[in-house]
Amino acid sequence: MENNRKDFIEENDNVEEKTGSAEENNSLEQSAEKTDPAEMIQSENGEAEEPNDEISSSGDDAEKVNIEEDSSGCAPSEDTDEVEEEKAEESEKKPKKKKRSTFDIIRTVLIFLFIAVFIVSTFMIARTVIAGKKAQKEYSDMNDDFFDGVDRKDGMSYLDPAVLDKPTPKFGSAANKASGVEYTVLETNSPFYLQYKEKLLEFKEINPDIYGWIQVDGTNISYPCVKGKDNDFYLDRTATLEHNVNGAIFADFRCDDKVLENPNLVFYGHNMIYPNAMFNEITKFLDQNFFSINRYVTIYTTEGIYRYEVFAVYQTTSTFRYCQIGFMNAESFVKWCNEMSAKSIFLRDTGDFTESSRVVTLSTCTNGNIDDRYALQARLVSIEKAPDVVIELPDGDEFDKKDPNADAPLDDSELPLQSMDPEDTAIYEESKEAQSYETQEPIGLP
Repeated sequence: MENNRKDFIEENDNVEEKTGSAEENNSLEQSAEKTDPAEMIQSENGEAEEPNDEISSSGDDAEKVNIEEDSSGCAPSEDTDEVEEEKAEESEKKPKKKKRSTFDIIRTVLIFLFIAVFIVSTFMIARTVIAGKKAQKEYSDMNDDFFDGVDRKDGMSYLDPAVLDKPTPKFGSAANKASGVEYTVLETNSPFYLQYKEKLLEFKEINPDIYGWIQVDGTNISYPCVKGKDNDFYLDRTATLEHNVNGAIFADFRCDDKVLENPNLVFYGHNMIYPNAMFNEITKFLDQNFFSINRYVTIYTTEGIYRYEVFAVYQTTSTFRYCQIGFMNAESFVKWCNEMSAKSIFLRDTGDFTESSRVVTLSTCTNGNIDDRYALQARLVSIEKAPDVVIELPDGDEFDKKDPNADAPLDDSELPLQSMDPEDTAIYEESKEAQSYETQEPIGLP
């Protein structure tokens, strides 16, 4: 029994040793799989053994050293080299920034400048077009109202039918010269003439500065005309006091309210290319054929209808005295008339000028040089009025307004424009009713 028991115990011990050695072998294989082959130490009999603690600790220290060396840049790893190579390739692919030359800077500045000029120009053109349409609508409505129901064929339909039954009066300086008078005075009770007068009075209620109505044969010049307290106010205001770049047709503020009291009645107006507005079509008279066919300028006032025959058209400068208002005496005025006629680019025989001659001058800019002007001048040939209207013929008093430059040589030298005796200017300013245009509210048409 005892021997059997010993044998049983020895067999159990052998089984446990075998089991323990098998487990130990399994643990060694698992540790070998986890351990890097390079870190395994070969024994003399060729079996792999795990490194001891000292070797492991030294390996960890080496890895730390390698990491520290990599971070310090002293011994870069292969991964670091690849990253740097990629960065180098990317930097080569990126275009290098070139230093801008002076020419490039100037070119950029010019491009922005041209863009700014284009924007401003477009704005100005648009504003002019819009203002032109607005002003033409206003003046077109006034024109339709002024000539409502009037057949203006041959410019004579406003005369009394009794006058039309008679031979048509011959207008023109040549006809007047043959009859021994400077201009013809016709009387009429035509309802059309009364209509013109009533319309002008209505317009005066809208704007007290209304002077009359001006019309030029063969052109679209048919506008109300005004006379303000200076020659600036109506440059950018219409006849109804609306702000507009087209402005209005206005008489020189130093002209007399009575037409015949003005040896030279001067009107100004803009040369509006679009839409051929204001005094733009004065330029049509620069064509000789047009000049020969179209002859008359007509001024409608509450006193009567004044017809002038064109005798001169030319280009000049603002410093030339083509728009002279006052004259020292009748002789200086006649001399001035002859000089104006001689300056015309086309000739028309209107007879000799006398001290009773009356001239109307239309002035506009050329849209070129700021001082250049177009001038159209005509002389009075007829007056049409109602029988009850008394028109005082000139008696020479109109030459009392002395112009210090009246007898100066008439050339294009720089002379004061439209000069007048300071005393006369003072009298005019005192007689002019004070009016604040800036506070005056625009009034619409009826």
